[in-house]
Amino acid sequence: MRHVLRFACLWMSGLSVVLTAAALLSPKVSWALAVLCFLLLPVALVTRLMVKARRWQMASLFFVWTNWVLVVATILASGGMVSKATIAFPVWVVITAWLLGASQVVGMLLLSTLTLVGLWGFDTFNVTEGRSFPLTALIYVLGMLGLALISTLIARASLSRREQKS
Repeated sequence: MRHVLRFACLWMSGLSVVLTAAALLSPKVSWALAVLCFLLLPVALVTRLMVKARRWQMASLFFVWTNWVLVVATILASGGMVSKATIAFPVWVVITAWLLGASQVVGMLLLSTLTLVGLWGFDTFNVTEGRSFPLTALIYVLGMLGLALISTLIARASLSRREQKS
C-alpha cells in the first residue's frame, strides 16, 4: 500500500493547486474555501516527509484522517448537505480501507454517517446557508474519483505481483 500512499500524496498536491486556483478565480471568491483547498498541499507534503522517514502507519493515519477533516470543513464551507463535495465520503472510505484496514474503515464509516446525519439536521433546521461553488465542487468530485480509481488500480497491481511471486 506504500505506492498508493505515495501516489495519493502526489495526486492531492496537484489537486490542491487546481482547486485553489479554481476557488480564487470563481466569480464569488470564498476565502474559506480557497484556504481549505490550499491546505490539501501541506497535508500531502507532511505525509511525504513521514513516508521518507519510513513512518508508514503514522503517515497513513495522518493523511487519511486530516483529509477527512478537510472534507467535512469543505462541505460546511460550500453549503452543507447540498454541497457536491459530500461525494468524497465514500471515496475516503475506500482509501481508508486500502491504507488502514478494517477497524479504521469502520470508524470512518461511522463518523461519515454521523456527519451526514448532522449535516442533514443542520439543513433541515436551516442552520447552514445554501451556498454553492459549482466549478470547485466539480473539480473536487472528479479529483476524488480519480484518486479512488488510480489508488485501487495501484493496490490491485501490487496484490497481483505478490500473488504471482507466491
